[in-house]
Amino acid sequence: SADGSQIWAETYDRDLTVDSIFGIQDDITQRVIGTISDEWGVISQMVRGNATNRGTDDLSSYECVLTAFEYLDKTTPESHLRARDCLEETIERDPLYADAWGALALIYAHEEVHGFNPLPNSIPRALATAERGVRADDDSQMAWLGLAAAYYFAHDQDKFIGAADKALAINPNDVSRLAGLGFLFGTWGMLEKGLRLTEKAIALSPFDLFWYYVVPWIDAYSRQDYETALAYAHKYNVPGFWWTYMYYVPAYAQLGQMEEAKE
Repeated sequence: SADGSQIWAETYDRDLTVDSIFGIQDDITQRVIGTISDEWGVISQMVRGNATNRGTDDLSSYECVLTAFEYLDKTTPESHLRARDCLEETIERDPLYADAWGALALIYAHEEVHGFNPLPNSIPRALATAERGVRADDDSQMAWLGLAAAYYFAHDQDKFIGAADKALAINPNDVSRLAGLGFLFGTWGMLEKGLRLTEKAIALSPFDLFWYYVVPWIDAYSRQDYETALAYAHKYNVPGFWWTYMYYVPAYAQLGQMEEAKE
């Protein structure tokens, strides 16, 4: 970093043989990518930390995209509004920045999904914004993720699957995209695929993000493994967000812990 301090380091201890060398290479590659290049990776965490206390008009286009991930980390109306304002400024000054269009599509969709800072026609705006991102750069994984999410919230499953598969094909090792698309697949009844993507994201990610555990919770609960479901619910520990309690209540109730469920 700028002052010479260590940002991240890792040691990889593997049993290297002629037969295993390529598998080890792929495994380490995936883990390095997941740690460094993801929007929750060590570099973007540092950039986002430096940008947190600055106004949106002081942020670069890249930093504005990171405000969307700051919002997904905090999930508050305040962080949602900060991301929306910053991203709208970004697409005005940098209309070919496809990642910004894709991130803004997610932010627009969440106006309706969570009721944060709602404005009219949230889902149509999300669709139009994501489509602009894909037109700006057909190889932007963020734009395709935004489009997949917009189709998800517009209840167009066929188009969702097409956009989601396109996003996955662009970079199958991007942790946040794996987790985000795993969440969307898993909560739309495609549990096996959603769980596979989510478990890969958890294995690759150096960070324990709360919403990664929604699909594993659904899987455990559907198998009537309520102890495991409750353990996953405890990982979803964001007290100011109503989803936290949505996962606690049924797990507690199925385990007969009615006082906890009522609370």
